[in-house]
Amino acid sequence: MTPVQIALLVRIGIVAALLLGGFAGGWAVQGWRLGAKLAELEGVRATQVQTIETLRGVNKSCAAGVDEVKKAVKGYVDAAAERDAAAARALAAVAGKAQAYIADSKVALGRPAPAPGQECDTVAGELGAYARKRRAAP
Repeated sequence: MTPVQIALLVRIGIVAALLLGGFAGGWAVQGWRLGAKLAELEGVRATQVQTIETLRGVNKSCAAGVDEVKKAVKGYVDAAAERDAAAARALAAVAGKAQAYIADSKVALGRPAPAPGQECDTVAGELGAYARKRRAAP
């Protein structure tokens, strides 16, 4: 081998060593950068896991609150239905009496006017009939 060839091989060796050193340095820097990014992402993941657990607890609490509200509303609806049913029963109980009073009123309004001078006797007779009817009523 000639000295020129040896010098050329030395230069190629130096260039190869520099390239290998650059590659190794880049590889190390990339590894450090990726390690830092991985640590950052692990921190984000841990925070998200904690947030998810917190939200699960809040969701359970909210579901319990919704159940309580549903029960309360059902209670109000049931109470209103019971009041409506009681009012309907009460109305049915007095409907017959109301119809009887309406019929009596129509009869009283449809009577002819008493003859002049007979007003007091007519009113007294009507009062007596009303009193007898009330005494017979339960």
